[in-house]
Amino acid sequence: MKIIRLAVISFVSLFLVVLVISLFIPSHVRISRAKEMYAPADSVFLLLARPQAWKSWYPNLDSAELFLENGKVTGVSSQKNGYRTLKLDTVTDTAINTLYVVEGRQPVSSGWTLHAGSAGNQQQVTVQWYMDFNLRWYPWEKFASLVFEKSYGPMMEAGLTNLKSVAEKNRLSNNP
Repeated sequence: MKIIRLAVISFVSLFLVVLVISLFIPSHVRISRAKEMYAPADSVFLLLARPQAWKSWYPNLDSAELFLENGKVTGVSSQKNGYRTLKLDTVTDTAINTLYVVEGRQPVSSGWTLHAGSAGNQQQVTVQWYMDFNLRWYPWEKFASLVFEKSYGPMMEAGLTNLKSVAEKNRLSNNP
């Protein structure tokens, strides 16, 4: 009986310690990457705002299917590693917001902001890609958020590199 009571007290104590530590981990996590591109802002904007163009640069979307709502393409869906959808939420002149939904998980707000400028005689745009995770109070979710940077960061870097290559290639092919 003493061993069982000791085990229960130890388990409850350990759970409370883990819970208290997890309360110091923020409930909102933002992962962000940015890359400069030497291409017109409007052509980069079209690559970001049109789900049909995502397959040409977004990592792991090469086999995704277009997602239709009310007869209009609003995103893509994929069966790879479970059912996932990435769909447009709002589009403004300088920002495209999307909603990334994985079956059985909290939706993730993500998107891109564009900051246009010029470098000498070339048009330049800086694209910032972000993902916002809103976590519940569960300790396992909070501790899992500590590896989001390592799991999503390289994918975002690869996507921005692909986007830069496609946008700059389009710029060069449109110039005589």
